[in-house]
Amino acid sequence: MSFSGVRHRVVVPLVLVAVSLIALPAPLAASTYGANVHIPDGVLLDAVQHGNLGWVRIDFLWSLVEPARGSYDWSTYDRVVADAQARRLEVLATIGSTPAWATDGAAGTGVPRDMGEWSDFCRRAAPRYRGRVAAWGLWNEPNLPRFWQGSRWQYIDGILIQGAAGIRLGDPRALVCGPGPMALGGPGGD
Repeated sequence: MSFSGVRHRVVVPLVLVAVSLIALPAPLAASTYGANVHIPDGVLLDAVQHGNLGWVRIDFLWSLVEPARGSYDWSTYDRVVADAQARRLEVLATIGSTPAWATDGAAGTGVPRDMGEWSDFCRRAAPRYRGRVAAWGLWNEPNLPRFWQGSRWQYIDGILIQGAAGIRLGDPRALVCGPGPMALGGPGGD
């Protein structure tokens, strides 16, 4: 591998991590620590609250909300966000999971056929939860094939850039984070 190839493999992930950390607002919750709760029920949110944690990271699945093109069911996330808010927990909603109708690849992990549909979904989610979702993440562990079947550049150019643009169209003041890798250089990652 050439020096420029090595530099590219190191610099791009570091730049993306740095961008996600720039200008973070002061913590809104009592604690800056949180738990990854996926799609929690009230019992799990009670445990987080009683653990004196201030944040929950939830899986915000495009495939669950829009199982068929143009057919939206936000009820799961309406409940989760309201339940977290009732417990004074800040929400980091990590959007991901391509619906089967939107990809030629595997449902959940395949690259969206039309990144405009991905961006549109992000644009719809942001204003719906404005003021209730403290931060938006863009895809879970895109460096692992079990979560993302596309290339690094498909993630950066499509998921990250177009997803952030969609969120900002829906809520210009939204905090957008990404990527959320498993670990740079970790098993199965790159």
